[in-house]
Amino acid sequence: MNNKEKQNKIVSEVIDDIEKHISDDIEKLLNKESINMPKSKIETFDKFKIYQKISQKVNYLERIKKKNRVVSMFAWACASIIVLLFVNIGYSIVSKFNVETTTTQYSEVYVEKGDKLLVLLADGSRVWLNSDSKLSYSDFSSSKTRDVKLVGEAYFEVAKNEEVPFRVHTDRMCINVLGTSFNVRAYSTDEYIKTTLDKGKIQIQGLNDVNMSYMVKPGQTAIYKKGDNKCKILQDKYSVEASLWKNNQLNFRNDSLEEVLNTLKRKFNLNYMIEDSSVKIFTYTFSASSNNLQEVIEIMKSITPINITINNNVLLISHR
Repeated sequence: MNNKEKQNKIVSEVIDDIEKHISDDIEKLLNKESINMPKSKIETFDKFKIYQKISQKVNYLERIKKKNRVVSMFAWACASIIVLLFVNIGYSIVSKFNVETTTTQYSEVYVEKGDKLLVLLADGSRVWLNSDSKLSYSDFSSSKTRDVKLVGEAYFEVAKNEEVPFRVHTDRMCINVLGTSFNVRAYSTDEYIKTTLDKGKIQIQGLNDVNMSYMVKPGQTAIYKKGDNKCKILQDKYSVEASLWKNNQLNFRNDSLEEVLNTLKRKFNLNYMIEDSSVKIFTYTFSASSNNLQEVIEIMKSITPINITINNNVLLISHR
């Protein structure tokens, strides 16, 4: 069986399973349970063709929505999530994800460490969530704005609708959008919030400072420093690198050792311990496959005089 036949077979099985069990899944969501789907292992092949085939399932989900005009938030949460967990070895169809509804009528999706997830919102916007990230969203049916909340990192492709602006809220700022593609990195443990615009137009506003307002153009990165509540806009010739995590690639550019280690912690679901504080001065600029931890370790050791060992899923870092 060639790769294309494998793709078609796996995708067909998943779609058949969705058609068969979607009513059961909605019932589980109503009971605040996790959705379970058969786990399918996929050998390495063209991930974009898999995505395109599964995306066709949206038409089916839209027909379900039209037949049931009164759709609960739980039901839409089920119908609006295209499940593509990008695991460490190639891509696989998701076996489990968690959706819950808050008291403010926002559905929440959390992506565990080591995974990625593609979410299709009710307006047709697409959101790629990186490891250890949470997205809160509604069905946008009764609002003059399309508001989502992000903790972590995500790449947005926003469906254009000038009459209903799209807004991304983080813990420190609000990003106003018309129709655009951009990456937001807003982990609670990071010192900075970084927003990189690929195309379109966005406006960044501070939540605690009404005077903080910046327009961002394509190819620019807005860097907000949490400590002093200040934001600067940079023309970024490496802006395309900000979202390469979607394609299983790690990119670091003048990042500190701790910034690199925190990324590895989220990506590979491990911890780290710096045994010699003198190594904290080192910075790193390199690219590597995000599927190969050992490759990343060897690159770091070749750039700076450090030792890195792994003990019980903990990276131990010392000076060499």
